Amino acid sequence: MRLKFLPGLLVLVILAACNHTDYPFPKEQASTFTGISSTDLGEVGAAEISAFDPATKKLFTETNSGSSTQIDILDFSNPALPVSIGSIDISP
Repeated sequence: MRLKFLPGLLVLVILAACNHTDYPFPKEQASTFTGISSTDLGEVGAAEISAFDPATKKLFTETNSGSSTQIDILDFSNPALPVSIGSIDISP
């Protein structure tokens, strides 16, 4: 008879033990972000998509400059001083 209530009691104990103030990701406010650097990649354009590879410490940014579309590769081992090390042309 006692075993009948054990699963329900176990669920209640587990839920009560959860700390609801611990979040797996920090709550960040976009308004408090600070730019740490900027890099001139040539003509007027904007990085629309960026991806960082932590293994190689390279930042890949997709940019549109006029009729050219390319992926710029930046050495991001020092985030305060990113260095352009190449690009990949992906124009149609």
